[in-house]
Amino acid sequence: MALKGNSTSISANTTLVTMPATLEGAVHGLQIGNTTSNNINVEFKFKDSSKSAETTFLVAPVSANSTFTFQKPINLNSQDAIICSSTATGLVGITSTFEDSTVNLGVLSTAGVYTSATTYSFGDLVSDGAGNTLISTFNNNVNRGIANASAFQTFASKGDTGDVSLAGTAELTNKSFADSVTVSASLTANTVNDVDGDLRTVPTSRTFGAGVTDAATASALDVGNFILMTGTAASVQNLTIPSGVFSTGDVFTLVNTPYGGKTAASTTTISAAATAFVAGGTSATAVISLGFNGVATVLFASANGCFITGNVE
Repeated sequence: MALKGNSTSISANTTLVTMPATLEGAVHGLQIGNTTSNNINVEFKFKDSSKSAETTFLVAPVSANSTFTFQKPINLNSQDAIICSSTATGLVGITSTFEDSTVNLGVLSTAGVYTSATTYSFGDLVSDGAGNTLISTFNNNVNRGIANASAFQTFASKGDTGDVSLAGTAELTNKSFADSVTVSASLTANTVNDVDGDLRTVPTSRTFGAGVTDAATASALDVGNFILMTGTAASVQNLTIPSGVFSTGDVFTLVNTPYGGKTAASTTTISAAATAFVAGGTSATAVISLGFNGVATVLFASANGCFITGNVE
């Protein structure tokens, strides 16, 4: 901030102070001295640069051989002015003004990539073509060079380039969407995979064929998948649901398939060591039958309790 003083002899429409184009401030001292032996009237006008208009705000007498003092400071925006007018001679205006640089985020505007032929205004944001943004520090800014610190100052800078690899472990800090990303060869376009494959499909975890009895036991490997029971005609297969193996929210599906010559007599018996409820049932069921071509889904509410829904009884 700068403090400036000025004295001016007053005649018709005399400008006492004008705020520079890139500054704003206030006239904090304004005195009119009368060096004659006559009383003289003086007219004060305010020039509003935003409206390109002058308005009279005071007409005051200045006594002979005395001084008139304006009692309040007057705030001025960029290019605003105070004008005095008198039909007589012998008046002198003395002003003291604070001036400071304007900081007005409302004037920020994007101006594209810098070119030496473009005239930039105060607050124009320009790109240096390398990912950095600079701001013009004054009006009529032309052909001064993007590296000229008196004409342009850094507004935003490009961050460091990062490297993210999905094949290993990476800490995702200081990264941007513009950084390069290495994708594991096992991931193909338009798929989301885990250890079991594409998450859009329900894969088969295990298949149990003819002659399988109590050896068929559900395990944590079956979570999110389905178990295929493919025994031969007229066979009865057994699947045990153990207790304490699964966690809350785990789900798997059991399919009693017609493949391999099954007939309508072919069933799968589900033996539950965990507390099992057929969906809609009022009491736990230890042995549940899954019929021919039947599909059942098992949902665990806890490690020792589950619900079974589907073609079961």
